[in-house]
Amino acid sequence: MNKKKAENEKIEELEELENDTQNPQDKGKKQKKKDVPVQKNELTENENKVEKGKSISEENEWEDELHKKLASSDMKKHIKKTKREEFKAKIRKKKEELNAKTSEIIEGQFMKVLDKRVLPYTILFIIFATLIGISTFIFPNTTSNFLGKQNISNFNQFIIISLTVGLILGNIFLFWASRNEKLHKLLFVRGGWWIKIIVNLFVFLLGYGLCIAWWNVIDPRVEADLNFLTFQGLFGLILALVYFLWNAGQIFFVKTSIEKQSIEAEAKFQVQNENVDKSKKLRKIAVRNYLFVFIPLLIHIIFILLYIFMDTQEFYLIFTDSPSSGLYEKFTPATFFYGEWKNQATNIAGNSDFVLFLTRYFPEVWFANDGLLFVLIWSLLVLIIWIFLISKQISLYKMSKKNETPNVFSSTFFLIFSIFLYLKFFAILNTGMGMIKGEAPSQSGQIVDWITSVILMIITIFNLLRGFGKRIKTTVKSPKITKYNLVFLMFLLVASYWGGQWSLITGEGLSKSALSIATSLIVVCVYIGFYYWYSRWILERRGFIRKRTFTLIEVKEMLTELSRKIKDQMLQTIENEQLITNTLNQFMLEKKIILGEGTEEESLVQVLEEEEHELTSEEKLAQMQRLAEDAQLEIREYKEAVEQLKQLKEKSKSLDSEQNEIKQKLQSMPEDLTEQLTQAQKKQDQLTQNLQQQKLKYEEKFKELKRTKPPKEPKEPKTPSGEVDEDAKDVLMKEFEKNLNVYSNLQKEVEKEKKALTKTEENLNKQNEEINKLKEKIAQQNEIKAKLESISEEIKKINETIPAIEKNLEYLKWRSDLAEPVVEAAKIALKSAEKEYKKYQNFTKAQKEEKEAEEKLTKAQQVHEMTQEKLEQAQEIIDKSRKIPEIDEDIVDASDKIAKIHEEIKTIESDISQKKKIKAQKQQNLEKAQEDFESAKKKLNDADELIKQKQKEVAKITEQLEKGESLKAEYSIAQDNYNAVAQQVENAPVLEKLEEELNNLLNHEKELKTQLKQEKKSGSKDIEKIDSLKQELDDIGEKIKDKKSEIKEVKELRNESTQSKKKMEKLAEQQMDLEEIQANLKQREEELIDAENARLEPKKEFDKTQEVLDQAQDALAQAKNDLKLAQAELKVKQEELNEWENNKANLEKEREIRLEAEKNLEDTKLELENAIKLLNEAKDNYSKKQEKREKQEIKYLLTEKEAELDFTIYQNQNKLKEAHYILKQAMRQAEANVELRKERVVDAEHEKAVFLEEKEKNPDQIARNLKKKKIEG
Repeated sequence: MNKKKAENEKIEELEELENDTQNPQDKGKKQKKKDVPVQKNELTENENKVEKGKSISEENEWEDELHKKLASSDMKKHIKKTKREEFKAKIRKKKEELNAKTSEIIEGQFMKVLDKRVLPYTILFIIFATLIGISTFIFPNTTSNFLGKQNISNFNQFIIISLTVGLILGNIFLFWASRNEKLHKLLFVRGGWWIKIIVNLFVFLLGYGLCIAWWNVIDPRVEADLNFLTFQGLFGLILALVYFLWNAGQIFFVKTSIEKQSIEAEAKFQVQNENVDKSKKLRKIAVRNYLFVFIPLLIHIIFILLYIFMDTQEFYLIFTDSPSSGLYEKFTPATFFYGEWKNQATNIAGNSDFVLFLTRYFPEVWFANDGLLFVLIWSLLVLIIWIFLISKQISLYKMSKKNETPNVFSSTFFLIFSIFLYLKFFAILNTGMGMIKGEAPSQSGQIVDWITSVILMIITIFNLLRGFGKRIKTTVKSPKITKYNLVFLMFLLVASYWGGQWSLITGEGLSKSALSIATSLIVVCVYIGFYYWYSRWILERRGFIRKRTFTLIEVKEMLTELSRKIKDQMLQTIENEQLITNTLNQFMLEKKIILGEGTEEESLVQVLEEEEHELTSEEKLAQMQRLAEDAQLEIREYKEAVEQLKQLKEKSKSLDSEQNEIKQKLQSMPEDLTEQLTQAQKKQDQLTQNLQQQKLKYEEKFKELKRTKPPKEPKEPKTPSGEVDEDAKDVLMKEFEKNLNVYSNLQKEVEKEKKALTKTEENLNKQNEEINKLKEKIAQQNEIKAKLESISEEIKKINETIPAIEKNLEYLKWRSDLAEPVVEAAKIALKSAEKEYKKYQNFTKAQKEEKEAEEKLTKAQQVHEMTQEKLEQAQEIIDKSRKIPEIDEDIVDASDKIAKIHEEIKTIESDISQKKKIKAQKQQNLEKAQEDFESAKKKLNDADELIKQKQKEVAKITEQLEKGESLKAEYSIAQDNYNAVAQQVENAPVLEKLEEELNNLLNHEKELKTQLKQEKKSGSKDIEKIDSLKQELDDIGEKIKDKKSEIKEVKELRNESTQSKKKMEKLAEQQMDLEEIQANLKQREEELIDAENARLEPKKEFDKTQEVLDQAQDALAQAKNDLKLAQAELKVKQEELNEWENNKANLEKEREIRLEAEKNLEDTKLELENAIKLLNEAKDNYSKKQEKREKQEIKYLLTEKEAELDFTIYQNQNKLKEAHYILKQAMRQAEANVELRKERVVDAEHEKAVFLEEKEKNPDQIARNLKKKKIEG
């Protein structure tokens, strides 16, 4: 309201200013000035009252003074401090904005979950959700329960489903109740926590009661035949479906955040590289695209290597207490590397490394190890998927490059998407390894999986509920759905997902590993399919690649743009615009592109004109300059047409005269040049033939000459006597002359042919020259004729153009006359625009000066604030500090106290010196007593040692005596044992006799066995004899056994007798002389008594020296204690002395500070007076600049209004001109249409006359033709 009121007051003020300008008689009224900004530290009335105009010096001088003040070190510190405070304030403000933005985001995403009206419901929902999670650990996975419900297969899962369904139903009840206006106010009233808690608990119990009703009513009726309709079966299945659908559809909501980050990266890249060369920019985009594309592949390779070589259990010990924590051991074998395996392998001779690697190493190391085999299969499948996705991404980049819209959006989108996808790949690997080993997966992997799942769930909830809330708000126009009760719908969705997850985890027959790997596989398949479709779709939507499909909104925009272009090419009439708009809307309605009503995208197109944005003053001037230039177009066209007509007429005259000259020149040329050329060419051909013949003839003669050798003069013949043979010589000479004549004649003929050939060539050359001259003349003649023709054509065109221009000149004159008012209006509007621009420049200049003055005023305020703060600090120091006389009095007291303490310290130091001497004397006494004590102690120790020695000797002899007596007793016992055993041996049967009897029995037994075998072999039927033989054998066997036992007993007695004898003999050897030992023992006991009697004297001496030593130690301890007390007293006095000295120094410092503060206070008062003067000068300067700016603003606003009116006049004049054009064009079109219709009437009458004439001549043929055309038609 205040803002609106201020705007209304501003408008009224401008209207008053405008009225004052239009009414000079009211100009005398003073305009209200703007108040100078209120300062933080207002000056007192007496300090602030400085008469206006009275300054330190002129304006430049006070500004110099202000700069000097600002340049001082104190002011610099103050400015830095102020800037730091401003910076901190900006940081605080930015933090508040970010916090507010965060709140807005939370409210936008979660509606009002953190609002005070909704907070109790949120807290209770979190408690219920936590209860669902921890119930897994509270209730065991058993069929027994405390609810009395029978036939529950899994009580743990049953409790989770019941709590979840109760929570869902409770939120449904709350949402339904909140649609009532009265209940809505009750549910979302401010405060009332207990009411909200009670209501929430009530609806939860109500929902839980419905669950109980289902157990007791529906379950018993469907358990037998329709078990899946039981409470646990039906709702467990529904929650499981919600959980799987949530995970599968996760990417459709996470992509919003991925797309947002990608857009941010694209915008940042474009801003950073907006001034970069295009080729360099393309290189950067290419590098970034290919780098981002291959990063996931590189991560995959590095991860596999790290996973294989860093999988030891010790690596995970930070998550466990002992190695037996269920984590799987290192799965790589000891001989994992090929080199190590090869060193231990056998039967590898004669095979290459390649063959061994494939046929032995892989099967024995990788395929034989379940963990390595799973990692290999997983890594290969993931590698294939990455290659597929990378090829897809590279093809998209090439498509964007081909579309001339390369970008980093798609590569960033791919990189972020690949991180989410790889986390799911890792979940599959981590869980799968645990399943293969039969143990739990690694805890670190589980933590990573859990954290990423929670993050993905939060991101999904953010984007899901934001879109869900917006969609409901925009599509559902119901007042019963508010930003508060939408929270219950959010709770419903989250509870469904949360309960479904825990229901599956605790489900019967399901393991966490199987659930995790199944979910991850589903999500990976959805992710890959989604990226394959969405990556291209989003690039098409954002215009980065060529579109294959268009949305209805895009189709509507394209059709609207096409309609605008058609409208621009037609007459600018209201009827045409309405016709195009109606046709466009009708077409889009027929094709269901729009619906006619609803949102802006679905409604009809009302106007085709695009909205114009408001122009600046500079843009208005540029626009008006262009329009003023365009307004003169018709006048320029008319003037150019007049000038063109004049030039064409002059050119026509000059061309006529030139045409006559050329005709005369053409008449002067012979007309038979072509015939002369023909004759000359014939003559040329004849000469050419002659030349060829002569050349052949010449070549023949020349060849003959070449073949003929020149004759040589013969040598003179000789006779046998050596004389010249004249006869023979004459014969030879005649023959030589003959040959010479023949050769000479042949040479002459060749020369003759050569001359004739040369002459013919000369004649031919002359003839060629003559032909060339004739050709030149003919070409010249043809050129003149062509020029004549072109001139004639040009004259013809000019003669045709002149009437057309003359005919159009009247129309151009009419247009020029129409354009004159528009030009005048444009000139006036242009002057107004120039004037407005100048006023705008003056206004902006005044604004700049006002801003500078405001900055100076701010600086002056800073100087004043700093000086006032300095004055307050000085005054505060004065107020806090004491007066000088009081401080001087305290300094004198401190000096007296220090002197007194010095005297006391001297006395204590003298006492300490005396006590140190006493301590030294006591120390000497103690040392002498220690020497006496040590001497007595040594004597006593010697006596004790002698006694110990005698005691040892007595003990040793006593031990010998006891041993001798023991041996004697043992010998006596051994002798008695031996005698008894010897008596038994004598009484026992003779061993040899027993052995003989045994041998007889054995022989007899052998004979009986032989007889029995013979009887059995002979097949005797005398059973009694056989039985008697068997009975006799059994009796003999018993006798043999008895004899053997008797022999054994006799042998044992003999052995015992032998052992007893040996033991007795050994003891006899060990017997001692007991009497000698007893005599020795008595002697040693007497020596021990003598040694004990000799110890009594050293003991008395030892006791006496020990008493003296204790007395000396007590005396020394007392002396030390006295010395310590004296030293402690000295230390206390010294500390007291230091304290008083510090007090005195502080008092002196306080006195200096007081003196300096008094001086500083006086100086600061002077500075404050100067600062007040500067501040008032700055205020006056700011007021002047503000007044100047207001005046310039008024002038600019009035000039702007005048320019707008002039521009409106120009626009109306232009529209009037266009209306005249439209009217004229319409009349022309109407006249042309009339002429066309007349021509068509004439054509129709002519066609009828021809038809009637043909009808009279051949009616049958006409009828057949008509019938044929009708059939064909």
